[in-house]
Amino acid sequence: MTLVPFDNQKALRNGDLILIADDDLLTRKILEHSLKQDGYRVVVAADGLECLALFKQERPVLALVDALMPNMDGFDCCEALLAEPDAANFPVLIITGLDDQESIDKAFAVGATDYITKPIRWPVLRHRLRLLVEHLREQASLEANHRELQQLVMTDALTKLANRRRFDEELDKEWRRALRDERMVSLIMIDIDSFKPYNDNYGHPQGDRCLQQVATTLSGNVHRGGDLIARYGGEEFAVVLPNTHGAGAYHVAERIRQAVWDANLPHEYGRRDKNGILLRDRVTISLGVASLSPQAELPPSILVQLADEALYKAKAQGGNNSVFLEAPMVLAA
Repeated sequence: MTLVPFDNQKALRNGDLILIADDDLLTRKILEHSLKQDGYRVVVAADGLECLALFKQERPVLALVDALMPNMDGFDCCEALLAEPDAANFPVLIITGLDDQESIDKAFAVGATDYITKPIRWPVLRHRLRLLVEHLREQASLEANHRELQQLVMTDALTKLANRRRFDEELDKEWRRALRDERMVSLIMIDIDSFKPYNDNYGHPQGDRCLQQVATTLSGNVHRGGDLIARYGGEEFAVVLPNTHGAGAYHVAERIRQAVWDANLPHEYGRRDKNGILLRDRVTISLGVASLSPQAELPPSILVQLADEALYKAKAQGGNNSVFLEAPMVLAA
C-alpha cells in the first residue's frame, strides 16, 4: 500500500491537538492536565482501539501512546496508526514502563518517533513534545514553500494559467489514464486572431492585457474540475478535456469562442477584406478540436498534431470559428 504523507500543515492549522492513549486513569488525567497547562489541546483514549478511532475523528498533530494497554497494546496501536492511508509521517511517542533495550528497539521498529519511560519526568516530556511540535511546524512551512514553488514553476506568470510544462505533464497523464480506462481524451488548441497587428498597433502592454482578458474568459467557460487550461505559447492556448468525446469538446470550443466574441475586446487592426474594409472590430479566436481514444503505440503528441491541424484549418477559413478534425480511421479505431 502506498502511504500519503501526514498533512502536518492541516493539522497545525487546527491547533496543537495531542492524542493521549493510556489505560491508567490517573496517568491520563495527569498528562491531560499538564499538557493543557502548557497550551495544548488534548483528547484521551483508554486503549489502542479507541486511540485509532479518535485519530480518524480528531486529526491530532501527534500521539502519546502507552506501550501496555488492553485490547491493543501501544506497539500494535502505533503500527496501525502509521498504516492509515494518510498517516505515513504521523509522529507517535511511546510511553513505556519497560526500560529495556528490547522494548525500545520494538518501539522504533513499529515506527515510533520517540519514547519516554515511566515514571514520567515532566520536564523531559515537555522538552520532547516542544521539539516535536517545532519540527512539525518547520516541516509544514517547508512543505508549504515547496507547494508554492511547484505552483510557480507550473504557472504562466502573465495569465496565471497552467504553463507549457504543466500542459505537457497533464496531457501525458490524461493520455495514460484514458488508455488504461479505454476512454476518450480531447484537446482544443486556441489562437487569438490577428494578434501581431494588435500588438504592433496597441503596444505590448495592451497586448499583455488582451492575453490576460482572453485567459480569464477561457477560465470562466471551462467548468469541470479535471479539465486543464494552459497557455501553450505566445497568443496560443490549449484546453485538455479528459473523458470527452469530439461532440462535447466541440461544444466547449464554441462556448469559448462565443464568450470571447461577447467580451467585445476592441481590435481595429484585424482582418480586412480585399477592399481594406475591417471585417471584425473586436478580438476573436480560432479553435482546433481533436478527440482520440489513446492507443498504446501512439504518443500523446499525436493529439496535439491533430488539434493543430484543425486550428490551421480554422485560421484558413478566416478565423473566429471552431473546426473539429475527424481522426483518421487508423487512429479512431
